Amino acid sequence: MSFETLKKTLAYLFVVMLLIFSVPNVVQAADDTATNADQEEEMSGKESEMVFVPLRASLELIGIKDVNWVQEDRKIIFKQNDDEFAINIEKAEVFINGEAEPLSSIPKIESGATYIQIDFFTKNLSVDPAGELYQKIYSLSGSIIEQQVTYEQNLRKNIISTALKFVGAPYIWGAAGPSAFDSSGLIWYTFKKNGINLPRVSFDIYKAGKPISKAELLPGDVVFFQGYKKGPSHATIFAGDGKFIHSPSTGKRVSVSSLLNDKYYWGPKFYGARRYIDVN
Repeated sequence: MSFETLKKTLAYLFVVMLLIFSVPNVVQAADDTATNADQEEEMSGKESEMVFVPLRASLELIGIKDVNWVQEDRKIIFKQNDDEFAINIEKAEVFINGEAEPLSSIPKIESGATYIQIDFFTKNLSVDPAGELYQKIYSLSGSIIEQQVTYEQNLRKNIISTALKFVGAPYIWGAAGPSAFDSSGLIWYTFKKNGINLPRVSFDIYKAGKPISKAELLPGDVVFFQGYKKGPSHATIFAGDGKFIHSPSTGKRVSVSSLLNDKYYWGPKFYGARRYIDVN
């Protein structure tokens, strides 16, 4: 064998050996790349599950518009097909047809709106996490503040608008609409028409609300006065500008009055104010 042939043979063997020993490293690098990609995808999935979205707006996207708030139970109730859902806003749980199921976390309440982790929709309402509907729900998380303000303002306007429709309806003790009302009956019926379930009697309505001062009053809040007996026996809906919508007493009709400015009667009998628009 000539010297040149030997050189070529040795060079060839060197290249072969180099390739043999480098293949495991290439394979390992490919495996590491795939593992990192899987980890990034898994992390991305976990991060998306931690996103909170507005509950009512998200439910409307999947066609659920009949959503009710039960004040005394602190639950939001709605139906999908034949299933009834009751979300406890103070615990990480949802009742589905009466059976308790865990949520990933306790819902958040921000400026009158309820926010829930987006995985609630994939786990409980059959929303495909890879689908277009999921992306639409996910996009709602990007404009939270605007949605909060808009929803609360619209709800307050709707409550006032509903109550004003009954101006002129007669006062009848024990009546709760739609053609006649006592004072608490007007409150109960008006809020129910807007998806908020309150107790029926003024004393219980008073207990169920969030205490606020006169200075904090907003349209849609409820103002209580001491009427025919001690305690919050007369309930009215604050309409703004010092005006209230109420069903006064026997022989009178639902009307709009400047109750808080009446120094002869309503001023001294002011009992307190309560807020109920704190979820949805």
